[in-house]
Amino acid sequence: METGAAIKSVKSYLAFTPGKMTAALACCIVGALIMALCAFVAYRGTRQAIQTVGKDAVPSIVAAERIRATLADAHANAMNAVVTGEGENGPSLNKFRQDMELVHADLLTAAQNITYGDEESKPILMLMIRLGEYERVLGRVWVQSGDSAIATILASNKLMRAEILPAAVSLDQANFLHLTASYDAHRENALPAALPFLIFILITLAVLAATQIYLYKKTRRILNPAMAAATAIAFVFAIYCVYTLKSAESALVSIKQDCFDSIHALSKARAIAYDANADESLYLIYNGRPAEQQKAFDSFKAKAAELVAVEPKEALAAAAAGKRIKGLLGDELANVTFAGEGEAAMETLRTWIEYRNIDYQITGLLRQGRYQEAVKLDLGTAPGQSNWAFDQFDQALGKTLEINQSAFRDGVDRAFELLDIFPYVLGITLLAVVLACILGMKPRLDEYRF
Repeated sequence: METGAAIKSVKSYLAFTPGKMTAALACCIVGALIMALCAFVAYRGTRQAIQTVGKDAVPSIVAAERIRATLADAHANAMNAVVTGEGENGPSLNKFRQDMELVHADLLTAAQNITYGDEESKPILMLMIRLGEYERVLGRVWVQSGDSAIATILASNKLMRAEILPAAVSLDQANFLHLTASYDAHRENALPAALPFLIFILITLAVLAATQIYLYKKTRRILNPAMAAATAIAFVFAIYCVYTLKSAESALVSIKQDCFDSIHALSKARAIAYDANADESLYLIYNGRPAEQQKAFDSFKAKAAELVAVEPKEALAAAAAGKRIKGLLGDELANVTFAGEGEAAMETLRTWIEYRNIDYQITGLLRQGRYQEAVKLDLGTAPGQSNWAFDQFDQALGKTLEINQSAFRDGVDRAFELLDIFPYVLGITLLAVVLACILGMKPRLDEYRF
């Protein structure tokens, strides 16, 4: 009976003008609250996607590829030290030690910044364990000679290629899969997430406008200043919200597709190129052992094809003609976006082709039995020699990478600048709309009390 009486009392109240005004006020406030909630949900989804891409996954992916590249460079320097027979303080061994220090420091940092649990911790642990084993095995080379030294080199090379570098790849993939899944899911749901906000901002504006019309009819006042202010504030917020979220979405697409895709391709290219460079030294170590040497030739060729999957003489002509080139460097050339990136990418390709042409000369000399000339060409740092050419390539790749990394950092910072103030604007807008509605309706309600 009490519930029925309460319902009857409410119906009776709503049948008269004060009740209708109160109901209109409640609808305005509820509409504003739901609009704010929908806006916050859309904001939170966009921010989380940018956080995943810009702060969580991409830096870890870049770090994983840097670890992979540094490991490959360390291995190449170890092989160079074996070829030259340099002492403990030789340049290649010194560089090897520097590389290993960088790897251990990067692994420590990676271990302190685990985001995805075992998917990251397991490859990091594998790297730490196997690196210690690799250094112990490789250390025996300096006190061995002949077949024993070759067997030790083979063992260290197997550890690096079969277990250590794949663990670095796994560390990359752990973050890459999460990035891709998060980005794709967000892009698929971006419009559905924004749609409720668009619907409720229109409903809220419609309710505010309808309330003003109702007040005009009942009070014969052309304009209710406070209600008009609430409508204007909601309208301006709608424009601000659409602009901010659309700009943040555009920034997200740019940092993923324009920046990160290039960064990932170039980082992988650098790691693979360093690994291929170690194969050149293995050519020389395996001199006189045709089977092992052929495996090193084939390994180099396979890795080179991952960067550019066509013959060097064809690659530059294809790039100049604007044709798509298969391989990681071709992927970068097909994704040129920023000022100076096209020139830097072409220079990366050109210097890689120059390095490849010198490699052809090295393998030719080895097949002709001109071992010392091959050693000189492989380890030489003068213009026209292999290490010089590889350094030119690495510098060009580094420049191209930095252009994209700089654009990536700027894009992430820009996106967060847009989003950081959004919750404050949202809160102020909601408070302003609710207060304006109350201030606009209260005097009209007060008129009916006397």
